[in-house]
Amino acid sequence: LRADNSPLVLAFLGRWFVEENRGATSAAELIAALDDELHARNADHAEDPPFPKRPRDYLEDWAAPERGWLRSYYPADSDEVHYEVTSAFEKAYAWVESLRTRDFVGTESRLHTIVELLRQIVHGTDIDPQPRLAVLKTRRSELDHQSEQAQAGEIEMRGGAAVRDRYQQFSATARELLSDFREVGEKFRELDRVAREKIASWDGGKGDLLADLVESRADIGSSDQGASFQAFYDFLLSQDRQEELSDLLRRTQQLDAVSADRRLTTVHHDWAEAAERTQRTVRQISEQLRRF
Repeated sequence: LRADNSPLVLAFLGRWFVEENRGATSAAELIAALDDELHARNADHAEDPPFPKRPRDYLEDWAAPERGWLRSYYPADSDEVHYEVTSAFEKAYAWVESLRTRDFVGTESRLHTIVELLRQIVHGTDIDPQPRLAVLKTRRSELDHQSEQAQAGEIEMRGGAAVRDRYQQFSATARELLSDFREVGEKFRELDRVAREKIASWDGGKGDLLADLVESRADIGSSDQGASFQAFYDFLLSQDRQEELSDLLRRTQQLDAVSADRRLTTVHHDWAEAAERTQRTVRQISEQLRRF
């Protein structure tokens, strides 16, 4: 945020990687896109262009260790450098985006979400079956009552404010999920670095080294990040879940009460694409660690 060209960094990288949900991009493709951006920004300042450097120079500067806005690396199947934004950049971009004035600030849906999360925590860790049975009976009674009302034609409709409240929370959470995937990938790479450092400095026997290596590989998958991500990925891959999400998103976007963000109509496909990128990272780390 203190960089001289922070508006360019935020606007260009934010649109390319965050808003359009792109993963790692080859240097040639990103240089071409940035060249167009610079040309447009310099067009009205021919005598003294505000961005005089070459696109490649900007990218190399943004990927420098002291910057850390971009990560540059060579994929296993390519001899061309690729770039992707870091989770630190996404945090800065999300903070700037949060400064936008919102037309409507909802609170009710977040309270319901908090209460439901607390219920899942408490009842999901209680070994006594009686409290859980009591909760299930209460829910069944509520469902029976709602069924009777529906059969009688008494359907309680949510007002426009309640719908907009929930849609706003859905929109924010859906976008946060896309950002989280990049951070999950970085967490996996950090686990990989820790394992490599441990192995590189090993001074014991080869048998012990092999045992530690196998344990390190298992740690990547069994870590909190690995377990949570795998559960999400399995959920997302379910055909039934995909169809349900598609139907819910389509119907939600058609409601008159909300100002629909068209990009969110297919956000579950963006989730799947981002999740697959993270899976590829895990596979590459596992293969590289195995060879190492």
